[in-house]
Amino acid sequence: MSTSLPSESHQPSIEADGWGKITIRQGNTIQVLRDAVLLPDTALLWDWKWSEDEGMDHRPGIREKDLDHYILSSTPLPHTVILSTGRLGVLNVEAVRKDYLISKGIKEVYILRTGKAIETYTLLCSQGVRVAALIHTTC
Repeated sequence: MSTSLPSESHQPSIEADGWGKITIRQGNTIQVLRDAVLLPDTALLWDWKWSEDEGMDHRPGIREKDLDHYILSSTPLPHTVILSTGRLGVLNVEAVRKDYLISKGIKEVYILRTGKAIETYTLLCSQGVRVAALIHTTC
């Protein structure tokens, strides 16, 4: 599996971030989102209440079903996934989520606070790595 993006792909870039918002650029399109799902070819709102059940919350945090819905449904799969725990580390991301993603074919997984997650995402994108990220902009 190639870690690089095809030359025609346009990985979203992070233009700015702050408490409760992140500004994403993809080509000529700018989006300001509260929480973001960044995939190698698109960016979208990370809706914690996307499923019909009670939805995600800070505890228990990111669930396998959230990873299935947002990350593992993308094709081709990203090489690397970054899971943000929030600015203060309040969003729970259990270590088993890393193992789960690796078992599904993801090569590298980072679990980081938001600032470091954004820094790592930007660096990996600049290196041409197919990266996906769930970025939580508060807590």
